[in-house]
Amino acid sequence: MLTFSMILLFTGFYFVYNTSKRAQLSNTLKLDKWLQENPDKSKILGLGLLALSFTLFCIQFGIGAGIIMAAILLMLISSIVILIKPIKFINFYGLIIILIFISFFELTF
Repeated sequence: MLTFSMILLFTGFYFVYNTSKRAQLSNTLKLDKWLQENPDKSKILGLGLLALSFTLFCIQFGIGAGIIMAAILLMLISSIVILIKPIKFINFYGLIIILIFISFFELTF
């Protein structure tokens, strides 16, 4: 459940990040192209995913701890995306591998 909430948080921020007009965005993936061509839909989807992940954190950890944990993770994820995305350090397949790795550790421990 925690990994799923983190994935929603990352996806929501990534959708909103790709609507930015100031950042140097690359459109190597089809998803990136679609997000940049449809900024209104991207913002609505991104904010909806962020709200859903905040709700899941609140359900899992309680209202106060859930909001604080989601806010801290949002700051962490946003700083990582802002730093790593422009230099194209991690691609889509790298994210899948990291996701599988994190999910494995969540389920075993």
